[in-house]
Amino acid sequence: MEMLVLGYFKNFPSEMWGFLTVASDVLSEIYENNELLMAAFSSIELIRRKQV
Repeated sequence: MEMLVLGYFKNFPSEMWGFLTVASDVLSEIYENNELLMAAFSSIELIRRKQV
């Protein structure tokens, strides 16, 4: 399941933040490894959950 959340800072409304969750199998089909993903989106912080 994918989810996109956007927000802004009340005192600085032009400064936005956001996060996006994407199923790892979808990303794996497009980007072979984390380095390629980070090269395409250099400003992201990549956090992977442990598989249960």
